[in-house]
Amino acid sequence: MEGSSENPAAYSPRDHLLGRLAEADQDRADERSVVDARYYEQLIAEEQLLVEEYAAGHLPAGESVAFEAQCVLRPDLRERVAWQKALPEILGKPQSSSLPRPVSINSGAKRQFPAYLALAAALVLIMGGLTTYLLFQLEGTRRIAARNEADLQRRDQEQRDTIARLRRDLGARKIVGSPEPAVGHLAEPLLAVVRPPRTFRGETEQQTFAVRPGSGSVKLQFTIDPDSDYKMYRVLIKSDRAVVIANITAPAQLAGEFRVVPAIIRFGPEVPHHLIAAVSGMRAGAPDLTVATYDFTLSQR
Repeated sequence: MEGSSENPAAYSPRDHLLGRLAEADQDRADERSVVDARYYEQLIAEEQLLVEEYAAGHLPAGESVAFEAQCVLRPDLRERVAWQKALPEILGKPQSSSLPRPVSINSGAKRQFPAYLALAAALVLIMGGLTTYLLFQLEGTRRIAARNEADLQRRDQEQRDTIARLRRDLGARKIVGSPEPAVGHLAEPLLAVVRPPRTFRGETEQQTFAVRPGSGSVKLQFTIDPDSDYKMYRVLIKSDRAVVIANITAPAQLAGEFRVVPAIIRFGPEVPHHLIAAVSGMRAGAPDLTVATYDFTLSQR
């Protein structure tokens, strides 16, 4: 076989049918026979020509060997060759003769075939050709169905791998972050930026943030994956007793190299202690998907 070629004109239908192409070209030619109707018709015509030439013994030695190898793989091709070889006997014509012999009207020794036998033979040939054509089309349809099934299985496996990876990532989330000073005189001072988790000896880190006495609310910014493509996020903050402290929806904002989702925690005289926050992406017509979880505490100075 020769090297692979990207140009469809570099190979002929005969080379395709005889399996004389490189593996990559053979695959491209198979795909082309499914999507290109004109090339498919050329394949049908060339295959019939190969059958006739092989049955008549006119194929070169190299092509004859390649054609016989294809017959081993395709039972329908062997049946067509058998029909083609039997055709001269059915019609009363010798295989080696290219032109019909003249038959004397007065010669009683010559075998005569009634017209209805010739008609029956023609019908048999038509039905055989139609059957072969339908089998060839069915084989092409099966190839397409098998390719589509393989694509579906591959996509399903990719989705399963993505879900498993997300679950692993969510299970590995840990609390990190460093308190940052309040900016200006905000009604809700910026208490801290909660950043992506880092490993700490395989254990969960709990970050503690100090709250000034008398404060009625604090403002946090939860850092999320920069590649997360949701436009709106839900921040659900609960106490360690599963009491909802805040349920906020907000768009993500750029903060340097990170994307952050702001959230405000409001409380009474008693400052909540141990808190758990879950940031979920929101999309119309689909359930929320948790993209990050955080475990932190608030304490009065």
